[in-house]
Amino acid sequence: MGPMMGGWAGGWMAAVWLGILLVVLVLLAVAVIARGGWIGAAAPRRRRTPEELLRDRYARGEIGWPEYREVLVNLLKDRYTRGELELAQYEERVSRLLEEGAPSHDKAGVRLEPPAAGEERRANR
Repeated sequence: MGPMMGGWAGGWMAAVWLGILLVVLVLLAVAVIARGGWIGAAAPRRRRTPEELLRDRYARGEIGWPEYREVLVNLLKDRYTRGELELAQYEERVSRLLEEGAPSHDKAGVRLEPPAAGEERRANR
């Protein structure tokens, strides 16, 4: 009875360990897939600022210059009240917004205003 039990017990123990290993590997694979890749493989996405989102809406033509300027002033005011901007920075940026007209390109040369009616979309110059 002893040698037979030892043989079967060893087989069952191996099956149990293999089952546990399989469950751990499946859970690890699910975690890697849910995370978007292997550890360190994918760079974390940077959250876009409200100013960037607003600029993109203006560039796509969803909003016009007056609405863009109004919302941007409100965003700057919010940043000032949270202490992210000094008073001088806030005043300088707001006065610049109120003085200048609608920009056609941002600092990187990307066209901000939508093409005029009938104008074909061309590569930015």
